[in-house]
Amino acid sequence: PGVDFLLGDFSDETTQQRLLDAVGEAGLDLVMSDLAPNMTGNRAVDQPRLIGLAEESLLFSEATLRRGGCFLVKLFQGEGFEDFVKQSRARFKTVRLLKPKASRPESSEMYLLARNYGM
Repeated sequence: PGVDFLLGDFSDETTQQRLLDAVGEAGLDLVMSDLAPNMTGNRAVDQPRLIGLAEESLLFSEATLRRGGCFLVKLFQGEGFEDFVKQSRARFKTVRLLKPKASRPESSEMYLLARNYGM
């Protein structure tokens, strides 16, 4: 009870519309994205795909977050990383980069935590 479960490809317009319909007018306090593409092992292919999913998540957060809301997204350092951080800083009052303790030290995995949307 109280849970709406949607199954779909987040990059699919129909899936995103279903999510927007589920959110409705109320808006969200938090959008969390742990999305990652199926990894090929080729960084030149994987990194742009990952940044693309992060950008779609950021756009979704803009469409759904209430003023003052928060956004958490998984990223990997590499091409497009700095530009994505700049985009986030333009939309949120505070942006922090976090490396989970569970992440291997040699991994470029990071999480971006953005707070206070639209402030």
